[in-house]
Amino acid sequence: MDKYNIHFELRAIAQEPFAHIALLAQQGNLVPSAILPYHFIDFEKRVEAHKEVALFLDFIKHLSTTFSNIELKMPVQFTDARPFTWLGFKVVQHYTYLIDLQNASYVKSNSFRFETLAFNLENLALLTSYFVEQNIALATLQDLVQLATLLPYQIWMQVLYNQNQIAFVHFYCTKQQDQTLYLLAGLSPLHAKNKDFAIQNVNQLIQQARTNYLHIDLGLGDSYDEMLFANHWQVQVKPYLVVKNK
Repeated sequence: MDKYNIHFELRAIAQEPFAHIALLAQQGNLVPSAILPYHFIDFEKRVEAHKEVALFLDFIKHLSTTFSNIELKMPVQFTDARPFTWLGFKVVQHYTYLIDLQNASYVKSNSFRFETLAFNLENLALLTSYFVEQNIALATLQDLVQLATLLPYQIWMQVLYNQNQIAFVHFYCTKQQDQTLYLLAGLSPLHAKNKDFAIQNVNQLIQQARTNYLHIDLGLGDSYDEMLFANHWQVQVKPYLVVKNK
């Protein structure tokens, strides 16, 4: 794991926590990681707008002196891109879908069996044949398992069985005291070839998550296919910003 560096920072204003920032870097570049949700900055407390801007200007200048290639996927709470544009960053708007678990309906199916497994090397080994069949590089997942131990998210795998055969596996992550459950970009049902199994899987996830979480974040939602997939539930479209220096 020496090819990756993990940087954690706590930003505070007047000794009040403002944001926790997790940065994954490789050879002097920030690395957008598939094991994180679409953002990796957690806001602790909202502050006055001018203080927020000052804080991020300082943070961006710090990043610019440390990393050659910078790409930040900002949380949905962050809506003011001016600190980035002032320093010459490119800002692009993307979207994600949120399922409100307090009001979400789901279709319960008795024809499938579900199992939730921790994201570790032992459980990955149990699913090796599935990953090979789906052309998912097991070596990449094993690398992600080790990276995950360094990050503040707990990653899970939900396995859907059809007559004791693995029909579908998807990944999601949770964080203590965060009431949103995140599907992982690139590994979520939004990208599954078999949409029927994917829909059943998310239905099951809605059922199990609604006792502990307020939302399921479906991850990236910028394509027409993903929008059609999300139409199976009542979703809220949320914009977020991606900022780059190149």
